[in-house]
Amino acid sequence: MLFLKEQYYNNSFHKLKAIENWVGSGCVSPYIYIEAYYLICREPYLLTQLGKFEIGLLGWAMKNNAIGNEIAQQIFDIAEPGRTFDKRIYDLLCFCYEIVPEDENLGIICGYLIKDNSMIRLIISGLKRNREKNSG
Repeated sequence: MLFLKEQYYNNSFHKLKAIENWVGSGCVSPYIYIEAYYLICREPYLLTQLGKFEIGLLGWAMKNNAIGNEIAQQIFDIAEPGRTFDKRIYDLLCFCYEIVPEDENLGIICGYLIKDNSMIRLIISGLKRNREKNSG
């Protein structure tokens, strides 16, 4: 389909954006995800953000065990430190850590966890209980 349009033939960026538009308009298919993921595998720098489309695509790739070293590291490289917590991104980062278990990547996951206020409250509560248990 997209490969038939001459404007997409040699331009992976435009082809990926067209796929993103299709998915955004409700055309979700494994074949479309396969095409999009193939483009990203060939040119990982096309993955520049973790928006709705990318999270859906990478969630599909994660479920199908399709994420390799280069894509996993690219996901860590684009994980935004100022972003609000999203469990799907957290799950994706944990999955990628199993592929690329670097200390720097673990730091990215920890930094991402800090954004989840409920997680911070849970940690503080656990620390208080531990302190009370040890002091008395």
